[in-house]
Amino acid sequence: MTPWQSILDFWFGDQEPPEPAFRKRWFRGGAEVDQQISERFGELHQRAVDGELDAWLSHPHGRLALILLIDQFSRNLYRGQAEAFAWDHRAQQWTLEALDGEHYPALAASGRMFCLMPLMHAEDLALHDRLADAIEQLCTDFPEQQDFLDGLRTSAIEHRDIIVRFGRYPHRNAAVGRTNTDEEVAYLAGDAARFGQ
Repeated sequence: MTPWQSILDFWFGDQEPPEPAFRKRWFRGGAEVDQQISERFGELHQRAVDGELDAWLSHPHGRLALILLIDQFSRNLYRGQAEAFAWDHRAQQWTLEALDGEHYPALAASGRMFCLMPLMHAEDLALHDRLADAIEQLCTDFPEQQDFLDGLRTSAIEHRDIIVRFGRYPHRNAAVGRTNTDEEVAYLAGDAARFGQ
């Protein structure tokens, strides 16, 4: 077994598209999933942060596992803290490299979806535009998985709308030490999306 396979098995299982239980883990996992990730992958996450796993970037599935560690698992390990977002720029760079190279097409639809996730997390409108194009191509490439991919498209639009409106994600402000604008205060006092953070 390759060193990254345990990450992919934990996150995706062995079916494509993944079973609903895995989708719940992705977006509504909560404290139990956070604990599982901490226990199983906390050490690997630290090694990824330290650059010790960068050799994984030479393989499509290794790159995907590294993106999961740095982008997704950071949000589980450091929920509500600045560290949840501290390495986003690295994951975004790895995603852009995948899109411009041969790694991205080697992934299944669910793998491509999570390869794209760092662009959704970006506070950069140009990256959201790149994401929108990639999602449209993903839907074209996998027409049989439209139901599965519709949620990705909807979420991408929701995230992009926030960046268009504020230029950043207001729900991150407290964690990263940013002062809310008056408009952000009003937004956060309402039914603002916090995306688990």
